[in-house]
Amino acid sequence: MLKPKLFGADTNFLMDLADERESAWSSWEVGKQRGHSFLIFPVVAGELFHLSEKGQSKEKVLASFALERAISEWKFTPRDLSDTEEEIARLGAENLLHEDILPEKEFNDAFLVCQAAVAGVPCILSNDAHLKDCDQQRLQAVLQDRELSPVIIFRYGSYIRSFGTRR
Repeated sequence: MLKPKLFGADTNFLMDLADERESAWSSWEVGKQRGHSFLIFPVVAGELFHLSEKGQSKEKVLASFALERAISEWKFTPRDLSDTEEEIARLGAENLLHEDILPEKEFNDAFLVCQAAVAGVPCILSNDAHLKDCDQQRLQAVLQDRELSPVIIFRYGSYIRSFGTRR
């Protein structure tokens, strides 16, 4: 079975890298060793920008640092979407919330899942419990009903266990 090489990054992954959290750095290092590519979707870039402008003091610093380093030093790749792809992802996110798969207040995480699905990116790296602990079968069913690609959410530890072994 082929293992995926593209991973969407949740905002918390980039913030944890900026905060030098060991679990995030270990995941990033494993990914680079395995030849994985980490992508930044528009919703994540927007969240980081918002935090860098309006967040609490520490959030501002970490978000600014993440924005500054993500592409130039950590080699994340921005993944832009067309207006049509954005609209499809937005409608999919609304569907995930309407079906109570993710909490209503987590629109941006639902949007991230659907942006990844629209782009055909099979995995997201996140430490958000509401993403990893949601009903994965229902999540995949909603994505399939909207004719979107499946998306698997990995927490840092499960990512390292899944991909940190020999090639």
